[in-house]
Amino acid sequence: MGMFKEELLKIFRRKQYIISFFVMCIAAIGYYVCICQRVYGWDLSMVRPAYINNVIYAEQLAFPQQFFVMLLPIVVCIATADIYFEEYKKGISNYIFLRTSSIKNLLSKLAAIVIATVILVAIPLALNMILTLITFPIQGAYTNTETYLSFVVKNELQFEELLVKEPYINFLVYSLIRIMTAVCYAVFAFGFSTLYTENRYIILLSGVLYYYAFQILGLLFPNDIFRINIYNTNGTNQSILGTLIFICTGIVLGIVMTIIGSKREL
Repeated sequence: MGMFKEELLKIFRRKQYIISFFVMCIAAIGYYVCICQRVYGWDLSMVRPAYINNVIYAEQLAFPQQFFVMLLPIVVCIATADIYFEEYKKGISNYIFLRTSSIKNLLSKLAAIVIATVILVAIPLALNMILTLITFPIQGAYTNTETYLSFVVKNELQFEELLVKEPYINFLVYSLIRIMTAVCYAVFAFGFSTLYTENRYIILLSGVLYYYAFQILGLLFPNDIFRINIYNTNGTNQSILGTLIFICTGIVLGIVMTIIGSKREL
């Protein structure tokens, strides 16, 4: 427990983590500001409810989805994933492994990375939702000729029934998916860093490479196992099974690589 706490505090003190945390908060607040500017002056009957105007749903602006697709794995990996790489390059890991077993130290680092990543993503998402709930109506209104309810219930959307009946629980579900996706990237990249210590940039990009490798598998084998929908809450023809497999496979691979990396000769 003491080693875990030490590793967690080490991550929190990293300038990379602090900068990444502010980047995530700025992205969440920035989307809120953009939505406010977009709906400024609208009649109240046209203002959509808070659960549609938050950064998770991101229906009205495309850039938050692109941010989470392209930059989330990079931001997360910069914040946490290269802590072992830094110690290895400085020769610190050799001294650490003289005091404790390498597997115990690396698994403590891995657990600290998981907690730090959850905090890194969860707090900005919560901040955005709080601001959205304060500003926009809980239920809201939708005055198009086709009601939002009839638009959604087409048996095409992931969690479509949950989105209609319990939209704020749907928000929590997709928040959890975002958080676990970030954890997947960080764990995978950290595990990779215990095996490959030649280039920091490849380590930091390994989460992105894993995502696109899975996407390529989805193109080669078009079935639900490789069809993922991590970022878009209103994406059609997507599979929660593929999403769960993507996340779980990345985490398991990260843990396996960490265990293998702990046994290699230093």
